[in-house]
Amino acid sequence: LSYSSPSSDDRDCFSFSSCASCTNLPASSSQFRDVPDGALRTERRLRSAGAGDTGHCGWWDRSCYPLDEVSSHSGVVQYADECPLFPPLPVPDSGNYLPDWMGHLRKKIPGFGSLSVLDLSLPGTHDSLTYDLSSRLSEGSVDGHALAGMILHMFDEATDGTDFLRRNSVTQKLNVTEQLSNGVRFLDLRMMYEHDKKEWYSLHFFQSKQPIQNYFKSIRNWIDAHPSEIIVLLITRHGGVAETGDAAYPGVSADVKHKLWLDFLDIFGSVLIDVTLSAVNTTSIHDLIERNHRVIPYVGDYETVTRLSSRALDAALVENYWIEAGVTDQPATQHKRIDALCPVRPRRDAAKARSGFFLLSIATSADVQRTSDAAQIALLRAQRGDERAKIAALTQRCAKSYHIPGMEEWCPSSLLDGSQLTSYYNQFLFEHVLEVAVADSPLSSSACGFPNAFYGDALDVDGTVRTGTQTLFGGPPPIGAKTEHYLERYAYVHSVLAYNVLIGCNHEVVDGVCKEVMDEIQNKRRLYPLKMWEETRLGRKTDWP
Repeated sequence: LSYSSPSSDDRDCFSFSSCASCTNLPASSSQFRDVPDGALRTERRLRSAGAGDTGHCGWWDRSCYPLDEVSSHSGVVQYADECPLFPPLPVPDSGNYLPDWMGHLRKKIPGFGSLSVLDLSLPGTHDSLTYDLSSRLSEGSVDGHALAGMILHMFDEATDGTDFLRRNSVTQKLNVTEQLSNGVRFLDLRMMYEHDKKEWYSLHFFQSKQPIQNYFKSIRNWIDAHPSEIIVLLITRHGGVAETGDAAYPGVSADVKHKLWLDFLDIFGSVLIDVTLSAVNTTSIHDLIERNHRVIPYVGDYETVTRLSSRALDAALVENYWIEAGVTDQPATQHKRIDALCPVRPRRDAAKARSGFFLLSIATSADVQRTSDAAQIALLRAQRGDERAKIAALTQRCAKSYHIPGMEEWCPSSLLDGSQLTSYYNQFLFEHVLEVAVADSPLSSSACGFPNAFYGDALDVDGTVRTGTQTLFGGPPPIGAKTEHYLERYAYVHSVLAYNVLIGCNHEVVDGVCKEVMDEIQNKRRLYPLKMWEETRLGRKTDWP
């Protein structure tokens, strides 16, 4: 819920972390009132306090219903991150080319179609399927079981820790087809075989709600509807591109792994690359589209899973550049990422020579200490005792773990809170590297540039990333947050497209059609420019790092 100045009967919403807690009370139609026009709320109707309850209120928008009233929806809306509280996707207009940006640039720029996919930079998402997590821990989250066990152990039977853990597992709100329609062309697909169900599911601590094949089918349906587009998929359990055997998929037999590949072939077969006909490092975009080789999978445990199929490439060819510290050591992270991109040519040339892929993470991770502190804070608040001193001490310890000067009173309560803070500082990376790349000669071995793909969290509508303080799945913003910065966004996809125009035009964008296309993209970037503001308490600074 988004608030400008909460009225007295709204305040109790702040105490609820989950949608179920807020909506599972008896209600009648008389308890609902329209939200005033111009209010900051993103839901359409708000339930007022009733005479028989204690001032609870709830969401009522699209698929978000009181659970005890509409039992058929009880499986749809159970947790806070499932509430559709952010602005709905806009209806595409004639100026929105993001669903088909490859075709758009190929049509506009002479010679763009002669580039290979490995000459481009692709906007991507990290843990692309986490928008659809269930409440069941995955067998594949073995590397996170210690953290998950610790968090769940903190909560008793009366206070469900699952909601907290799920909010610290979700990295995306847009579904996979919405991601693709907002310009994403690299998807990070993580999956594990669940022995009790005898099926493969996506995962990030928790299993996805649906078997992985359902998400494959959604991607296939999208690619069929967009014949000018090419996508790259990374298929692993947890991003371990070089893992094989039990390290890749613990306890899963070779036959079960191969069966996954056969299902993948059955769904994607006619649109998959065939590397015996289309070498990914030399085949032009034009030829890939003409041959309908438009899905390029890099597959973990490649030999066992695919049995050396020519319809995929080995994920071990991917250089997955990940910086563990992320936003908790922003100065070092920023320097390392800039060092990886300036110069970028040696890294990209080496990757292209082996049909590899230079992938740069702009995501963050769930730090154990921060997550533990946030969990204890959530538990203390749920108990409703006078624990203000304990909460303040935990909040301060958690806040200081980010090492952002002046950030001492805010502990991000979800992974997306941290992701949006990360995105705030990622703006500087994009703008700096793009600015230097524009000034550099494309033939210079020291030129700055973008990787084959970025992958990050918190993708928002219009190809943006959320940098503001209102989390993508709604819920109350941090107390005291500046209203005008709740929903700030940055032009992530269009910034990557600007770099691709540079490549397609050989850096000659001062006149002619290339200038026209670059101006078009820059106009889109101006809608969501680099925006800094001073909100130190929530980690946003204008003069740091």
